[in-house]
Amino acid sequence: MKTPDRRTFLALSLTWLGLSSVGILGCSDGGTSLDKALKPFVGKWRAQSMVLTNAANPTVSVDLVDEGATFTLSILATGQYSASLSALGQTNTEVGMIEVSGNQVTITPTSPAGPSLVAIFSFQGDLLILDGTSEFDFNLDGTAEAATAHFELYELDS
Repeated sequence: MKTPDRRTFLALSLTWLGLSSVGILGCSDGGTSLDKALKPFVGKWRAQSMVLTNAANPTVSVDLVDEGATFTLSILATGQYSASLSALGQTNTEVGMIEVSGNQVTITPTSPAGPSLVAIFSFQGDLLILDGTSEFDFNLDGTAEAATAHFELYELDS
């Protein structure tokens, strides 16, 4: 796999923005009660794997963590989140809201604003698994292709 360039870093950032999303933003819960479905998500998470697979050619995939990217996610009891993707000496940060319904998580970025997206989640041992769709520039030609995404995150100690 080629080393990603700046254009690819933007695609990496958009990939996370499309699927979801370092530290806690310093917001309190404002007295609101914790949604029981959200409770297992509350905390600080780091990706151990971020695999993107080309939807048109499933033999082509990349693990962004293996390529040097670092992704962290912090989720508050209010449903607010902050996410940070670092690669190639650059960091992109996103904030927004997360809602949980059944086995789906809906991620709505508010800064930068973007469309809400849905991922299927599961917990496997200590890992939070997110599976969804995204886009990624697999051939580094400046055009993102449709992709499936499989992210594995582990909780960091508070």
